[in-house]
Order: sequence, then C-alpha cells, then structure tokens
Amino acid sequence: MAQRKLETGDFVIPGDALGVEEEFMPGENAYVDAGIVYSSATGKVQFDPKSRRVSVFPTSRLPPVPLRGDTVLGKISFMRGQFAHMEIVAIEGEKNREIPSAPEGAIHISQTRRGYVRDLSNQFQIGDIVRARVVNPQRSPIILSTVGDELGVVLSKCPNCHSPMVVRDKKLYCETCDIYANRKLSTMYGTSPT
Repeated sequence: MAQRKLETGDFVIPGDALGVEEEFMPGENAYVDAGIVYSSATGKVQFDPKSRRVSVFPTSRLPPVPLRGDTVLGKISFMRGQFAHMEIVAIEGEKNREIPSAPEGAIHISQTRRGYVRDLSNQFQIGDIVRARVVNPQRSPIILSTVGDELGVVLSKCPNCHSPMVVRDKKLYCETCDIYANRKLSTMYGTSPT
C-alpha cells in the first residue's frame, strides 16, 4: 500500500513518517530514525523548502521536550568511557513540570568544563543531580554540556553515609564522614535551580 505524500497543514500523530532525511532535516517536534523523519507530536506538519526542515506544530499542549539551549536537570545514572549518562527529569522554565518519559542525556568529557579534563570520575559520580545545557536534542542520547559556572553538580550525597555533601574549599565535603570529593560544581550547588 502506497503512503500518501504529506503537505503543509496536514494532520499527523507521533510516529507518522514525514519524509526522508535526504530531503528534509527534522525541525520542531520531529526526529530522525534510520534516515526517516518522524513526527514526535500530534499536530499540523509544516515543510520549509528554504531551510529544508520539516516541523510539527502541536494542536494541543504537549509534555515538555528538551530543545537546543534549554537548561535541564537530571540524575547521573551510569558512566561509561568518556561519557556520563543522565536521566533528564525536568526542564527549567517549564513551571517545574517533569518530563514524563525521562529521556537519556549524555555529557562527553570534553563538554564538562573549559580546558582539559583527564578523569571523568572527578567531575561526576552516579547519583549526582546535575544542571546541564542541551547541545543537541536530535541525538539519542541527547547531547548535554556543563561548561559554564552555573552548570554542573547541584546536589551530591556522600558515598559512605549518603548524607548531602556541602561545599568547602571548592570541593564537596561530608560533615559526617570527614571526607572530601572532587566534582564539576555548579555555582548553584545546594540551591533549588527551578
């Protein structure tokens, strides 16, 4: 059965194929999988031949999705090689609305801070709550960065007693266990960023 050719203004739902990546790049509420551009929203499709982008404009309010430049909060779930992976749970500015699907984000070692970073485990640990900026929302996992003073770890717990750690001498310190730990700290550490 042949698929109908979509035109600007046509109604689509999540998962509908909008075209191929060779013709149009994904715009708002669209994504690529195996070279095919799909809708990630319910709404009306718009093809922009000048920019070669296809977008979907919602007809109803959608749960928030991270966009390029958004600041997000998440929890480091695992670390592998030169990447720290985190579960994105909220987007700042979305009235503290949680993201229902909790998409996965990844921070490459080169995107943790300005300058050379030798050891990613001195920047993050599993369980840390991190404030990051979205660099590329079209990738899976979403590419994030913590370069900048206000970005980085905003909450970390002691690996021994699980008490919240405090900042002392630009490092994290556990008052119960009397131990220090290195992290890529946000200037907002210990405050509620949303």
